[in-house]
Amino acid sequence: MRGAGVKSIAKNGAYLAIAKALTSVARIIYAVFLAKLLGPELYGMFQYGFSWYLMFLPISMLGLNAIMVREIGRHQKAALPLLRRIAALRGASSLLAAALCIGLGLLSEHDQTARSLLFIFSIALIGRGLAAWTQGVFKAFEKSILVLQLEATFRIAEVVAGLAALLAGGGVLEVAAVHAGIWVCQAIVGFRMVRKSIVVVEPIWDTSAFLDLVKQGLPFVVATFLAAWLVQGGILLFRWTEGYTHELGEYALAVQAFSIIAGIIAESASAAVPVLSRSAHRRDGKGKVFVDLVLRSGFLFGAAATIAGITLGDAVLGLVFSDAYANVAALLPWALMSVGPYFFVSSLSGVLTAEGKFYSVAISYAIGAALFTALVVILYRQYGPAGMFWATACGLIATNALQLFFLRKHTPIKFVASYVAPLVAAVSSIAICYWSIEHLGTPASLGTSIGVLIGTSLILNVIRWNEVKSAFELLRPHKRQ
Repeated sequence: MRGAGVKSIAKNGAYLAIAKALTSVARIIYAVFLAKLLGPELYGMFQYGFSWYLMFLPISMLGLNAIMVREIGRHQKAALPLLRRIAALRGASSLLAAALCIGLGLLSEHDQTARSLLFIFSIALIGRGLAAWTQGVFKAFEKSILVLQLEATFRIAEVVAGLAALLAGGGVLEVAAVHAGIWVCQAIVGFRMVRKSIVVVEPIWDTSAFLDLVKQGLPFVVATFLAAWLVQGGILLFRWTEGYTHELGEYALAVQAFSIIAGIIAESASAAVPVLSRSAHRRDGKGKVFVDLVLRSGFLFGAAATIAGITLGDAVLGLVFSDAYANVAALLPWALMSVGPYFFVSSLSGVLTAEGKFYSVAISYAIGAALFTALVVILYRQYGPAGMFWATACGLIATNALQLFFLRKHTPIKFVASYVAPLVAAVSSIAICYWSIEHLGTPASLGTSIGVLIGTSLILNVIRWNEVKSAFELLRPHKRQ
């Protein structure tokens, strides 16, 4: 895979990964202070409210970002009418999602603080939905550096403002209000940047076009809702069955660690959709190469995250929280084992979108979510919160298997090279990690496990020197002639 398309993926993917990394560092710092200052019970309530409103985000989005990125990636000259219609529809859908979020929340929730929290988060939902439209525009026009600028600015601003509110004596409601206000401000600034840097967009109301867009976006609404359920559903189920307990806060903190790390890795692949859309139209084989790279790297990302959780989790959590979140260290490796499958699912959803297989995306997530839902209660009763992470992993793996099935015609993979070899490298390194942590201690275990991961990956040709060299070449700035 060579040429301008690859360089666009690398450059825009790097911008998105850096944006996600910077904001995730801010989120990690913020999560630490929130968890420490609020305590497990209130932190669990905050994360429950956060998870609740994220379940309504797909209604706000209506799958329109995926359509926008795909269509503009293929035909940039015909972008303006589509942008204008999607902008108007996004405004209406964001208001509808917020109304459902607060309406259903008030019906299902009886705790007064929790009800106020859900009301504030419904305002955040409006801002987040509109801000997501601007990010979709930037990605579609392959100007992801603007996403980096916005995310770095506003996520850091949220951390600073949120900590100021906490240190001034505020609580969970004040932190939620900061979150909502920052997203509304980001949406306003994002719209101004679209007008200045890309095109002036005046929303237009076109009912017939809206119906067609909603029909196109429906599979993405289903897919993103089910994707949110796979990741956030455990927190909601925990709250509904156990209430606002100490254990809910511990489980929510482990979920937060997983979602931050997985999000950094998955974001880098989202920049590929415009290029892969053009590739699918031309049938030039870039999708096949991309899928192979995703599968090989996903296993390595997941193994590295799991090793870090096994070796460093207990020490880091003990240093930061003392005994307040004592059980999180045992949950962390199980949470981080799902990083690889999450990366697969996120990336291959982009490939299916580029291929125009929208309903295949939804069906894949439906099977995975159904398996998660069937297993989560059983595994929780049998193994506690760790069982919830096992259910999530099973759901993600089932989703990935269906995605590969739907891609088999145009993007067939070499199963041994792309799946078996990296799986062997990942499992070997994690097994060595569990053995060495007991016999060699933490520093030696960390070094040995990472060494085994890299060594087996080189021996099995999972890591290929020509690809490493090409990646550095693509990211190196070139002098203009």
